[in-house]
Amino acid sequence: MCHICQRLCFEPELDPPPRGLSDEQLDALDEAYGQRCEAEERAREEAVEREMNELIAQGKPPPRKTPRKQLAPKRMAKKKLVAEPAPSHDGAPAFAAYAVAQHLLEADPNSEDGYSDSPAVRSPEMHRPEFGMRVYDSTADATAERALLLARRIWEFTYGRRVSSESFQEDRIEVVALPMPRGTTARQRAAACIAHNEEERAVRLAMADEAVARSWYIAENFCSYTTRKEMWVINELTESWEETLRRADKQGRHWWGKDPCEADAEAGDDGRFLSVSYERFEYDSEDEDWERRGNPRREFFVREHFLRQFGEVLDDFRGVRGNVYRFYQTHFIPEGVLDKELAMARA
Repeated sequence: MCHICQRLCFEPELDPPPRGLSDEQLDALDEAYGQRCEAEERAREEAVEREMNELIAQGKPPPRKTPRKQLAPKRMAKKKLVAEPAPSHDGAPAFAAYAVAQHLLEADPNSEDGYSDSPAVRSPEMHRPEFGMRVYDSTADATAERALLLARRIWEFTYGRRVSSESFQEDRIEVVALPMPRGTTARQRAAACIAHNEEERAVRLAMADEAVARSWYIAENFCSYTTRKEMWVINELTESWEETLRRADKQGRHWWGKDPCEADAEAGDDGRFLSVSYERFEYDSEDEDWERRGNPRREFFVREHFLRQFGEVLDDFRGVRGNVYRFYQTHFIPEGVLDKELAMARA
């Protein structure tokens, strides 16, 4: 049982695990599971085809197609990065970036591909990924314009590191502009962003429209044994931040694992961000020793990273068969935990 189920006092109805089955029986179960997955994929494709036909009937451009060679792999619907304002309980500028199938977007003759970079025309909440990750721009010069650009660039330039063949489900990256004075410490920034994030979570869970609330969900950490939640806080940016993310995307793991001084000389002073983990599971003797020495209780953990490491850090959070896999495929959505959390928030 995950920590969210424990908090909600919710026990999903699970099928009992098979016992005493032979290898042949297990193989048959695996084959049946594969067939069920294929059937679900066909159903999704048919739904997309129906939407395409509706768009064609309305005179909107269908997705572009190319002749398919015999035995060629099946093509996925082409997607495009879109960005939009995100809900904000106190008016702090917030923007979300995610991918949407092109044929769901409005036609835009001025764009290179003929489609708008705004959300889906009809029912955007049905196409917005439920798995949301929050980034705060806490630099002194944080603005709404830069928050929008950060959301787009972080999504775009970390995609190659975030998404793997075993963790391919879509996510949503949000950036909030929450400027703080230059002298603010890392822990002060973290504490302010934690408070802001928790207020936003409470407001979103209680949204009257369940479909909209689902589409703006802020994901928790299922795979951590120390803390339940995680977010990221930018505490330093330079004018070259965009180029730094672009180069990190091209060079992949070139800098990962290098001596910090060597990597910094290579990449320049590109900026910093904080990983903030909070809502601890328990406290131990190490915490007691820490407090006996006159230190405040550690309610959260903060770790600083180079800006170019954003892709690797987000990849660690998503995980290979980790958070995003459990969220979409094995637990959180399939077993009704998200439905339960939303229902309790609105009760």
